[in-house]
Amino acid sequence: SLLGSVATARYSVVHSVGVSGIFLVTAIGSALYPWINRKLSSKSYENIIEVTEPMLSFFTSFSVFLVAIAPLAIRILAPDEYTAALPAFAPLAISIIPYFSANLNTVYLIHLGLEKDVSKITVTSGILGVFGSIILIRYLGYLGAGLSGLLSSASTYIGGLACLSRKGKAQIIHPKSVLSSFAVAMLIAVLISLSESAPYFIPLLLIPSAVSLINSALKTKKLIFE
Repeated sequence: SLLGSVATARYSVVHSVGVSGIFLVTAIGSALYPWINRKLSSKSYENIIEVTEPMLSFFTSFSVFLVAIAPLAIRILAPDEYTAALPAFAPLAISIIPYFSANLNTVYLIHLGLEKDVSKITVTSGILGVFGSIILIRYLGYLGAGLSGLLSSASTYIGGLACLSRKGKAQIIHPKSVLSSFAVAMLIAVLISLSESAPYFIPLLLIPSAVSLINSALKTKKLIFE
């Protein structure tokens, strides 16, 4: 509505690729969350963290790779002019970090019987996302659209974290890990964007993410088979 139908069409393609990580989180979560519930019942919090921390590293690395392949992916899926919406891509890709972390909090809250709190957090985050879109798109265009998606995921995570902290419950993923993962992903995404004129630097920037991706996969290998 703010930018017109052409801009909406361009953004829809970028959005579809950018949030592909969310589908991955959902797919893995269908197997992971029942396991977490079993561990919560036995109060095996450390066992949960042994899994959630490597998974967080995995999704962080995945989001960075998404940012790196974004220009090529968009050019394959749509005409070149659709790359005008690429500024929205990085925030959308990185939003899978708070999205994954927020889902973990939601599983914990539901396990505690706090479904009403989950509903309040979800509705509040939705409202923030809508108003964030209205404000950010008006001033930042495509980038604002991506940031509004990131804002919605981040507010859901923060709301769940605040609720669990208020109840005095143990964490099943360390907030410092979430913050550091988010900061690292943002930094690498910015460096990748700055390297568009010198693309041979991008593989070098992806080396730490590749190492982290392999390391986190190996750490969770036993769980995957379980």
